[in-house]
Amino acid sequence: MTIVILFICTALIPDAKSQISVQAQLGYALPWAENDVPDGSITVKSSNIQEIDLYKKSFGAGQYYTFSLSYPVVPNFSLGLQFSYLSGAKTSLTVDFSPNYSVETYSGRMLWVTPQILMEKPFRHLTAYVGIGPSVGLSGKIIKEFKDGNQSTVYESKGISSKGMAYGVSSKLGVAYFIGKKKQMKLLAEIQLISASYAPRRGDLVKLNKNGTDILGTLTVSDRTVVYKKNQITDQTVTPDPNQPSEATLRYYAFSSVGINIGIAYLLFVGKE
Repeated sequence: MTIVILFICTALIPDAKSQISVQAQLGYALPWAENDVPDGSITVKSSNIQEIDLYKKSFGAGQYYTFSLSYPVVPNFSLGLQFSYLSGAKTSLTVDFSPNYSVETYSGRMLWVTPQILMEKPFRHLTAYVGIGPSVGLSGKIIKEFKDGNQSTVYESKGISSKGMAYGVSSKLGVAYFIGKKKQMKLLAEIQLISASYAPRRGDLVKLNKNGTDILGTLTVSDRTVVYKKNQITDQTVTPDPNQPSEATLRYYAFSSVGINIGIAYLLFVGKE
């Protein structure tokens, strides 16, 4: 929709500063508005003393790859469309109760699509700008890896929670520096805040090894797959079908972050002033 608006503006406002900008950026974001993952954790300080603490994380932290388009409809006011792919940072928890132990690793993935309103303040060689818009998350994933056991038996597993869409708001503050005499290229630096949450609709166990041997095939469909629902109704008088996915209550996970992006912008089409 935003792309259509960009080209409509090009046709309707031919005398405006018609410059369609294509931007590519790379950035890293830190967690923001964390929640617990899962409901708590145990950290063993010694063989006789343990510490039970709430473990918090935002799956929005990690590496961001961003591509965007923008078009100035009137001076100092632009419409844009941004695509950002998150390759989430991994966070691990270790529980060591000798001779037993477990290591849990969590990370997230998300493709954000964000229509934006951009407001700019030009200077001689610099342009300061702010932007805001709703974000829709597609192809979201929460990846959970586990390794646990003791000296004689070690289990390794991997689960992926996916399906469903994420929703949030994205805002940013940045500066652009023109390079070259034609001013068709700009260097960008910005701070971006994403406030969002994601509720996966399905969970799949994709790996289960015992002492290096694959035993995933020994599990039923109900053991390997879970469907998350807002209203989970269980009839205790009915025996669950092992050939159907099990059910669990839908849960929202924080995908919020605040990070720094750097990149380059190129004015693809330059019209008359």
